[in-house]
This record gives sequence, structure tokens and C-alpha cells, in this order.
Amino acid sequence: MASRSDSDGGVVVPKQARSRETVRAILHAARVVANEADEEPTVSRIAAVSGVAPGSIYRFFRSKDQIFAELTQELLDELLRELDALLAAHADADPQVRTHAVVSWICACFERNQRLFAVLRDVAGRLDLDDRLTRARLRIVDVVSRSLARHMGMPLTTAEHRAFVMVMACSGVLVAHRAEARDPVPDDVLRDELEHLFGPYVSAA
Repeated sequence: MASRSDSDGGVVVPKQARSRETVRAILHAARVVANEADEEPTVSRIAAVSGVAPGSIYRFFRSKDQIFAELTQELLDELLRELDALLAAHADADPQVRTHAVVSWICACFERNQRLFAVLRDVAGRLDLDDRLTRARLRIVDVVSRSLARHMGMPLTTAEHRAFVMVMACSGVLVAHRAEARDPVPDDVLRDELEHLFGPYVSAA
């Protein structure tokens, strides 16, 4: 059986393997539905894609927003794993190559999840996700700062400062050019802007 925990924000924590598979199917369907159209995603559409009846969905999630709140955490964890692997793979690359790889990855993430990010941004405005997003941002800063300190020979405090500036700058640029812009700038322009911003921060002190 599944049990509900207040610490999970109203999301049922499944104990049985079959229930966990159902939750995964619901979250996968929510991602598909969010990316497929400009219309507001609905529980009925998520049910149709997942093959899980609407009534069964509400056994695990109190509302549609709770589904997307959980999907936010899943996506953040996924992106952090990708970023960590990317930095490790380019550990011995020169700063310009590393910067280009990271910026290209950022652009690709937004390209394949553009509509989903917009939906999650709307959900964040309706739910109290500030703490969760702040923790995720700090985890990203930690991943970047450890990479800078380890592979660029920077003091950890310098690396942390530079990583924080990079993450905040990236967040601002992406929101301006992807989430809020009526006419998003071309990827090559966005890539050039991010590389120009990041360049000085991935160079050794």
C-alpha cells in the first residue's frame, strides 16, 4: 500500500514496486503532456497518456500542481546528474572547450524541455517551491565550484564565488531569452552570450 506523509507536500510515497511504477508512469506522462502543446496540461490528458485512471492518479497526488511540483524535483535531479557527468568528462579540457560544452548542454536542455520549463515556472508561482528551487540552485553552485577548484586550481572560496555568479547569470539570461521572450533569440546568439559571460569565470585566478 501507499502512505501519505505531510513532509512530502501532499504527495503519496508508494511502498510497493507496482505503485512506484505507477507514479513513474504518471510523472513521465506529465512531462510528455507539458511538452506537446501550448494548452494547459490537464489530469485527464495525463491519465490518457499514462494509462492510469484519473481517480487512481489522485491516490498519489492531491492535485495537478502536485504532479508538476514532483516533476520539478525529478527534472532538477536529472539535470544535476547530467551536469556533474559533463564536467567530469571535460575535466582535462581547456577553459574555452569546457565552457562551450556546458553552454551547448544548457541550450540543448532548454530546447528539449522548453514548454515543460514554462509549465513548471507557472506551477512554481502557485506553489511554495522557493525553498526547493533555492536548494537546487545551491547544489548546482556546489557542482560547478568543485569542478573549478579541482580542475582549474582555484581556491575553493574563489571557485564558489565564481560558480554562484555563473549560475545566477545563466538563470537570468535563460529566463529573459527563453521563458519570457515573445520571440526567443536564436540558439547561436544565446550560446555566444553565455560563453561571453562564462569565459572569465572558468579561467584560473
